[in-house]
Amino acid sequence: MKKPVACIVIFMMMIMLLSGCWGKTELNEIGIVTVTGVDLEPDGNIRITVMSMQPEASGVSAPVRSSTWIGTAVGKNLMDASKNLRSIAMKHLNWIHNTIIIIGQDVAERKMEEVIDFFSRNREVRFSSYILVAQGTALDILQTPADIQNDLPKEILGIIGNAPKWSKSYVANAKEFMVSHAEGSGNYITGKIAAVFEKRSTFSAPRQEYEKLVLRGTELPILHLEGCAVFKNGIMVGWLDPDESRGYLWITGKIKTGTIITQMEEGNLSFENNFIGTSVEVSTNGEEISFLVKIDTRGTLVEQTTTHDLKQEDTMEQIEEEFSDEIKGEMEAAVKKIQKEYKADVFNFGSLLHKKNPDLWKKLGKDWDEKVFPNVKIQYKVNVTIERTGKLLKSIFR
Repeated sequence: MKKPVACIVIFMMMIMLLSGCWGKTELNEIGIVTVTGVDLEPDGNIRITVMSMQPEASGVSAPVRSSTWIGTAVGKNLMDASKNLRSIAMKHLNWIHNTIIIIGQDVAERKMEEVIDFFSRNREVRFSSYILVAQGTALDILQTPADIQNDLPKEILGIIGNAPKWSKSYVANAKEFMVSHAEGSGNYITGKIAAVFEKRSTFSAPRQEYEKLVLRGTELPILHLEGCAVFKNGIMVGWLDPDESRGYLWITGKIKTGTIITQMEEGNLSFENNFIGTSVEVSTNGEEISFLVKIDTRGTLVEQTTTHDLKQEDTMEQIEEEFSDEIKGEMEAAVKKIQKEYKADVFNFGSLLHKKNPDLWKKLGKDWDEKVFPNVKIQYKVNVTIERTGKLLKSIFR
């Protein structure tokens, strides 16, 4: 009885040992894609461009090192283009570590739904991947040399990471795009990235390399993340400038921090918010609809070039009111462009109405973007509290 049991155990152990290496792929046989760019060709074909890390063994006992490889190919659609990319790729391309998707402006304006469909079906693509829209082509962005970091993906991720600290752009991820389409809206925004040729505002290089370059008056490409692209029904309809983008962030509660500047007769004041509470209330009267956006923000006075005495309570209240008006102005600018010009409810006001009054939404929902949303009344109530004034209560220069 014991002998058959022992034979079965030994047989199972042998099977486990034999199956260990089947279908293996060595690390130095893989191209790890970190950034994917999509562009539209003049003939309607799709161009895909990838930036990947190519691990290579540098010696018998030495660690594996990596080099960057950029490849581009054209096809009838994204799948065809990605397959054609294999004709020039030396290694098996893997998208499991892709963190950034850059969409060319032409694609965003004409074939964005195809892009979302492709990436939502691809099992290797993470839903946390950031999606940016290029002002121009994604190919141009991916050919911009990195500045401080050793590779461009790290540099772009660093710029994205800094976006919440100044709040003049917002970068959505693939999940946000997919959820919006799944809910039947297709209205959303994401960050605009551009390679701008200008005199360098930053520079990083060894001294020897620095001395080789003629920097005075030389224009070189610098990556900028500033403003946002607006999508309606899955198609890009236009841009928001930085201040309009911040207005959108105030309304949606996505703002983290930033500086508000108010100009006065004898100088200006700057306020840095470090807390934000946003709520939106919807009211209906028959078929008349209105929304009230409430903002509660607190922060620090970080700059003063006026003669105001901040120890006076009425003076502080006046300054807080000035900052409230500035915030209202940014929200009004964003709403004017989004509501009247683009007619795209990226604020999700329609969803609030649906929850508040399902019957009214059933009646008006089909015409929401085109006829109803552009005419709803939007009001603002902003409460600014200056909690600190830094080390000073008044300017030391006056």
